[in-house]
Parts: sequence; structure tokens; C-alpha cells
Amino acid sequence: MNKYILLVLGILLVHRPLNAQKLDFNWINGVKLSQQDSISNFLINFNHYPPRIDFLNTDIVFVGSEHSISDSAGNLLFYSNGCSLWEHGDTSILISDSLSAESYSCQNGSAFKNYQCLFSLPIGLNKYLILGASDQLVFNCIVPYYYYLVVDFSNSPAKITTGKTILTEGCMRFLSCSRHANGRDWWVIAGENETKEFRRWLVTPDSMYGPYMQEYNFEVEEGSWWDFSPDGNTMLMRGYLDGYIMLLDFDRCTGLFSNPVKINMPAYGGVSAVFSPDGRFIYTIDMHFKELVQFDRTSPDIAASRKTVAYYDGFIDPKIINAQTVFSFLQRGPDGKIYIYAGDTHYMHVINFPNRLGDLCNPVLRAITFPQFTFRGYTSYANYRLGPIDGSVCDSLGIDNIPMAMYHYDIEDTLSPLAVTFTDASYYEPTSWYWSFGDGNLSTAISPIHTFAGPGSYSVCLIVSNQYGADTLCRDIQVDNISNIVNLPIIIPQAKVSPNPFNDELHIQLPALLNGIQSQFRLIDMFGREILLTTLGDFDNTILVSTIPSGLYIWQMSWNGKVYQVGKMVKM
Repeated sequence: MNKYILLVLGILLVHRPLNAQKLDFNWINGVKLSQQDSISNFLINFNHYPPRIDFLNTDIVFVGSEHSISDSAGNLLFYSNGCSLWEHGDTSILISDSLSAESYSCQNGSAFKNYQCLFSLPIGLNKYLILGASDQLVFNCIVPYYYYLVVDFSNSPAKITTGKTILTEGCMRFLSCSRHANGRDWWVIAGENETKEFRRWLVTPDSMYGPYMQEYNFEVEEGSWWDFSPDGNTMLMRGYLDGYIMLLDFDRCTGLFSNPVKINMPAYGGVSAVFSPDGRFIYTIDMHFKELVQFDRTSPDIAASRKTVAYYDGFIDPKIINAQTVFSFLQRGPDGKIYIYAGDTHYMHVINFPNRLGDLCNPVLRAITFPQFTFRGYTSYANYRLGPIDGSVCDSLGIDNIPMAMYHYDIEDTLSPLAVTFTDASYYEPTSWYWSFGDGNLSTAISPIHTFAGPGSYSVCLIVSNQYGADTLCRDIQVDNISNIVNLPIIIPQAKVSPNPFNDELHIQLPALLNGIQSQFRLIDMFGREILLTTLGDFDNTILVSTIPSGLYIWQMSWNGKVYQVGKMVKM
């Protein structure tokens, strides 16, 4: 019998998936080996490019279940190690110290050690459903049950509105989550080993429905690694002991799996696997964590498309005895790259162009050096920037895929340091791209290579758009005549303008503005005449435009008199 779990949150009316833009922009890490050791926790901060390493002043111990969530603007909001939950601030505030009180790890003053057992889902304005697990061994099961709680971060200190509640019990495998096709709700998926069934729940802003059961007829390893494709339509399971990758189609409307495809691999090769940002490739580990492998899903024979793109080169972390910088956990970064923890060391590998075939993906060993070594470093995230399936039977809430601009830039040829590769990593299905390189040159390519005339600082802007709206990301980059490129901090807030086409109203969403910054929105017709000029406030702004004639218009966003965003809109 299906259960109905009331979360008592109130229904949140959402028309755009904007409340989850940057929830995964701070990856928390750190470790403590013994009670005598000092703790050096840090963040991988993706609000900067390349990502910046920031220290975190907290005594919490992270060993395997690192978990951190930022607000929609990318500011660290809360974090957990599976045992306790903390609100971030000038002084961190303990929200709960009993997430997994019966866990062996938590009872011994450490941290929850299992990966992919801790998720946070936004279910309303400043409200999060937090899902976790116990690692208390029961009849040799890795995870005997999952729990959930609901926390409201509207005010500080945060308030637990629904206390820790058992979600499901059994001999469970790890957990995973995917956005429902309506662009708002969530599917929560767990597997039960003994009954060979998937259990799923539908999470809405006011309730949780389930569990719904789906039996499967294939063997799945208890500790298998799960990952959803960026479009949410495919899930992979990576088996370590048995050695395989299982691909399953996933229906985001119904939450059902179908069409299992198995790729056999040697046993004990590696634990994790991940899709490329465009979903074409699968990256995984083989040869006892010493080989990085790529599979091409567009190939008629996926297994035969296997390519080795990197090998462990024998490097030992000089600060740790016999610590090999191998390949352990893979994770897609919000900047469009794939990051790989280099074992339990001070290093991280990076795949710079994961949407490219074979060696062109450009994996770089030990591209990042940490201030402290990590142990089982990995943070579980759902895909927070996945919108609705437009036009599907489940696209019923009026939510639009309004693009979010994102790009990274790299120098591929050190002999030509003025030639910069710009790679689009935007979200929410853009259909057009407009690049301004800050030197008078433009491009409409998706991911162009641009050669600057000389060294200097350039403001490079990318405008992405589709039928629902547009977004702009500007970055100041420093180009030198040697192989060096430096990112300067982004201090200009970015606006969301919708809908497009529009009728009687325009909606403009801004982040909280910095002190002293004034924002203005200007609408210009195709003859260059100013039709509208208005000053905006923080967050949501509604502009009445019913009297404006139908036609094509240019819009501009300016901050303190300087134009930083432009786009085109159609009045119906």
C-alpha cells in the first residue's frame, strides 16, 4: 500500500526553476585522523574560475559523507558529515547532532563513512528535505534504513520543521534523486537488495508520496555507485565487486526504469562513474583505480567504444606515506569540467573537456593541490539545474527552461597563449549563443576559440537565450603573452528577464544587490528609441508593459550606469 507523508510546508508556486541555481557551488572537504590531530577543512568554491580553495573554520570531521549546500546565489548555507548538521555563518550553528546517532562511525567521534548516502533537495523557499542513512550493520546490510527531515533556513538559527523520520527500511543500496519532468518536484530512488525492487518517492513542496515499488530481474551489487545523466533520462549503476556498468532509461514523469543495458568490466577495477555534461560519454575507473576510461553512448556497441584516456603515473603524495595519487571518485563540476579525487591525498585530477572524444578530453593529473588531504572525498548532489521536459504531459506547472549562462576558458596551446578556448557550459537548454570578447570581436559559435591581438584584461560576456528568456555571464580575464590566464572576481549580479515572448508583464529577478549598486532596466525598439527605463530592486521585479506596441525589442541591464547585460525580446 502506498503511503502519504505530510511535510506541512505550504505550497510554493514556482514558474521558473531559479531557487536552485548554485546549491552545489561549494564542495566541502577535510579530514582528521585522530583526536590529537588538528582539523583543516576547506571548500572548493565554484563561484570563481578556476575554482578557489577557501578555508572553513569548523571542527566537524569529514570522512566519506561530506555534504554542503549553498543558497541560490552560491553562498555556503549548511553542511553535514552524516552525523551532525550545521548552519554556516560567522559562527557555525549546530542544527542537529543526531542524524545517525546509532551509527558506529558517529558514536566513535568520527563521521559517517559511506558515500552517496546524504542528499538535500530544495522543496520551497529556503526549505530543504535532507535525506540520510544509517551505517549500523544489520544482517550484513550496508544501509539498513534511510531517514529524512525538513529544515527551514528562512531565519537564523534554522528551524527543523519535520524531525528525523524513517523513510524506508531493508537491506538497502545507495540513494539517488532526479528532478520530476514538471521541473519542480523530485524523485527519490532507493534499491532493496533482498526483494530486488526499486523504491521511489515523489517529493512535492507540501508532501511526499510513496513508496512505489518496481521489481527488477537483474543482479545489482549492494554497494553499486549510481549517477543520473544531466538530462535525467538515464541512470547508471557501477559495480565494484562484480565489475559492470548498468544503464537504465528513466521516465521523469512516472519514475519508472526500463531497457537495462549491461557493460561488463573487470571486478575490483573502480568504484565510481559519471556522465559527461552533455550526456554522450561515461567516465569510470578500472585496473584497481589506476586507469581512467571513457565509453561513447552514441556508439552502436557501447562496450566496444571503450577508450583509456589516462593512466596513473606512479606519483606518490610526498606528505603521506605510500599515498598513491590514483583515480577514486568522479564528480561533474558546475563549470562543465569533471573533477576526480586522487585517492586519499592532497590532489585532484581534472578532465578539462569531458564532452570530447578520447584523448581530446584533456585529463590533467593533479591539476589542483589541496591544503589538507582528503579521505574518501565526495559530495552527493542532485542535478539542481534541471528544468521541465517542455511539452511533455508532465509539463503542467508553467515552469520554463530559462537559460543560465556558464562557461569556462582554457589555453590549449602553450605556444599560442593569446588563443583562448571558450567552452559553453550553460544550463536550461539554450538555443542561441552570443559572445563578446571585450576587444570588439563577436561570435555566435557555441564554444569558440578566440585569439586576442595582445596581452591585457578583457571583459568576455556570453549571452545565451531560447524562446523563454536569456541570461548573461561576464568575466574579466587577463591574457598574457606567456602561458598564463587569470580570472578576476565576478562582482556584478546577473539578472533573469522573462517571459520571452511577453504580453502584459515582464518579470526581472535579481540577486541581493551589493551596497552602492543601482540597477536599471531599459527597453529599446528597433529604431533605437528608448521605450522604457526603470530602476529595479532586489529579487523579483514586475513591470507592466501592456501599453507597449507589439514588435521586437532590445533590453539592457545596467549597474551604476554601465551596461552589462543585453538581449532581445518579442512583444506579442
